Amino acid sequence: MKKIALIALAGAMSLSQLNAQVEQGTLIIGGSIGINNSSSTTTFGEEDPVDGPKYSDLSIMPHVMYCLSDNFAVGIGIGYGSYSVQTMGGFEGDVELTDKETSFSFTPMARYYFVNDDRFMVWGALGVGIGMGTYTDEFTELDEDLNEIVSSEETKISTMNIAVGPGASIMLGEKITLDFSFGSLGYSSYKMFDDGTDAGSSDDTEYKSGGFGINWANSFGFGISFLLD
Repeated sequence: MKKIALIALAGAMSLSQLNAQVEQGTLIIGGSIGINNSSSTTTFGEEDPVDGPKYSDLSIMPHVMYCLSDNFAVGIGIGYGSYSVQTMGGFEGDVELTDKETSFSFTPMARYYFVNDDRFMVWGALGVGIGMGTYTDEFTELDEDLNEIVSSEETKISTMNIAVGPGASIMLGEKITLDFSFGSLGYSSYKMFDDGTDAGSSDDTEYKSGGFGINWANSFGFGISFLLD
């Protein structure tokens, strides 16, 4: 991914006759998408290989921002994310366990441009994301007649993220930029709760986690934005 970013950077810097800048009154419409899939297999002795964990991750985050001044923009982002882990178990790998998580988020954001050139921009961004969704445990096995038996349990989740981080934009055309982000510093919280049979009853369960952190090494992303006067 980093090689692709460097190639794009070199190509974009060679473009000429680009004179657009982010200035007061500019409307920025953009977004990013992330897709990640991976799988593995495990072999025990001379037996047939058994599928190992399979991971699937999808995130979509469109946003709209408005420049209040030549260097300062505010806006809102609406995101969708899904994540799943599938594992095989049982004596012959005939039991399938799948954990799924889907969520929607609402993120007010602000961006300040430290460098606002007609070819290259460097900025810092602040976002406050609030999300909600579901977490599902799904269990699939075969009965004596080889019929699938599927059972699942769904739990509600809520998240909050406050993050600040650097980024850069490269002009690909007079009204199009290629945007990069390079990690973040901030706070995140995660809450999982199950109301049980009746809200407020003794079988209610709740799990909470949260903390501050810096994420530089594994947080590199990019997207496309359109600049409208």
